Amino acid sequence: MRFPACIAIMASGLLLAPVHAQNVSLTGTVRPGTCTLNNPTHTMPAVSADKFPATAGGGVADSYTPFSLALTACSGVKGARLTFGAAADAAPAPNATIFRNKLTTGAAPNTGIWLQQGACSATGTTVAPGSTLTRTFTGTHTEALCAQYTKVGTGEVTAGDISSTFTVTVDYQ
Repeated sequence: MRFPACIAIMASGLLLAPVHAQNVSLTGTVRPGTCTLNNPTHTMPAVSADKFPATAGGGVADSYTPFSLALTACSGVKGARLTFGAAADAAPAPNATIFRNKLTTGAAPNTGIWLQQGACSATGTTVAPGSTLTRTFTGTHTEALCAQYTKVGTGEVTAGDISSTFTVTVDYQ
């Protein structure tokens, strides 16, 4: 008879133990896939300083440089938002839609680079520093762009080099 009494004591001890419950919460995000983005580096043509217009904002047609950003090998992507640089990449006002010449030594003064969508033309749509383009696509996408030397400021353009580097940030959809 001792055996059943022991079982009853153990069972009652388990019932008297405090119960502690803890919720587990798991969160996450499902992100779209990605693409491979080419990394274009282009050398723009040399032009004479006298090709630059007298007024700010005017471009040099002889410097047109077409190029493209290619998004390839895309997987799980329905589109993308491309952001071109940041406001810090811009030339001083009133030319804030122009990418500034970032050289500090040997720079051609009063110069910058105008970036536009599509084919090179005098009336292209400007892609300003910090601006975004949103595109919908599946598979691959090629964004045609054109760069052009442009006069900024009121001073004279004299011989020197022009260079502008900026980051293109791609947010996939």
